[in-house]
Amino acid sequence: MLYGLYLSAQGADVQSLRQDVLANNIANSSTTGFKRDQAIIQGHPSVDFQKSFEAADPTQRARQTGGVSLAQITTDFRTASMLNSGRQYDVALKGSGFLQVRDGDQEFLTRNGRMKLNDGTLVMEDTGLPILSDAGANIEIPINVTRMEINKTGQMSGYDSAGNLVFNNQLAVVNTDTSKLEKVGLSLFRPHAELDRDFGTEVRQGAVEASGCNPIKEMTSMIEAGHSFEANITMIRMQDESLGRLLQSVGG
Repeated sequence: MLYGLYLSAQGADVQSLRQDVLANNIANSSTTGFKRDQAIIQGHPSVDFQKSFEAADPTQRARQTGGVSLAQITTDFRTASMLNSGRQYDVALKGSGFLQVRDGDQEFLTRNGRMKLNDGTLVMEDTGLPILSDAGANIEIPINVTRMEINKTGQMSGYDSAGNLVFNNQLAVVNTDTSKLEKVGLSLFRPHAELDRDFGTEVRQGAVEASGCNPIKEMTSMIEAGHSFEANITMIRMQDESLGRLLQSVGG
């Protein structure tokens, strides 16, 4: 009986965590460059309950009791659809690359290419963090630049009102081991592995990458997780009532 309570509690806890992940995905379904998270649930093979106490190693004993647990939360880095913005400083990345930004002495990666000028410095529109060049410096745009062209490699060419080239720089487009990226919010990732220049990612000017979250699919998964959570809670209630009746009959 207590074993059943334990398994049902495990199931309810896992589904609750899954709902948290799905809720965050849904909340960011319109966030530029957002990458959805996935709760990976693992099942443990069930064996005879009494035999589970024969294992000397507590970790092995926990695995033998069966049930489910949250293995990990992973991020889906697949490229999402591109949305035309028509703005000359916006870029979308087609491929696995990232833009680099700086916050004080920390550097982060992002897929959010919605950018603007802040006193001549190219920054993320959402956070105001400076976008970095391939030299690792802030990108300063001269005041006389009236037209900006950004080619497929991230090369930036600025022209004045007379059509003269007055600015030239290169966006930092890098790649890394995505399994070593730490999600810190605001479409930013902290890298924990070496960064390499990405030559395979295509930069598209005047567009941004949509959120990688499909709100309809996420909502469907949320309803499913909710039903699973309720089923486990119902099982806990039923087992608790059965245990109470058993104790009353024994004691009575």
